[in-house]
Amino acid sequence: MESLMDAVRAIRNLRAERKVPIAQKIQVRLVVAEPERYGSAEQLLRNLVGANRITLSSERGEVAKTDIHLVCEGTEVFVPLASLVDIEEEKKRIDAEIERMRGEVARADGKLSNEKFVARAPEAVVNEERRKRAVAVDMLETLIRRRADLD
Repeated sequence: MESLMDAVRAIRNLRAERKVPIAQKIQVRLVVAEPERYGSAEQLLRNLVGANRITLSSERGEVAKTDIHLVCEGTEVFVPLASLVDIEEEKKRIDAEIERMRGEVARADGKLSNEKFVARAPEAVVNEERRKRAVAVDMLETLIRRRADLD
């Protein structure tokens, strides 16, 4: 039962991170060792996570690229992205974020390619700018992968 409580917590956190309204019902697939043990708790689980459908299984089966995969001790959780957000709106949101990150990388590149900035700024400031650029590049790469998964 502890593993299911962890799964409920993870699903609720996911809903909060994605700003999914409480009234919006989602779909959830739980992969557990003994699904028959939890059949009687299905309605309770639906209520706790705000799901209109919960599927319990011992087999992982096929996983869509757009499914969100959460791993809890003893339980795997799969939530179709389409049950959380409008896919087209998510594409637009990610596209805007990609452009913002490209701007951040370009801004950092501009500073770091300025010889006067690099020569005159304290080493800590230059290193912080390099760190910010590396973070922005990582985020940009992640966003590009997430956007490609939606196509």
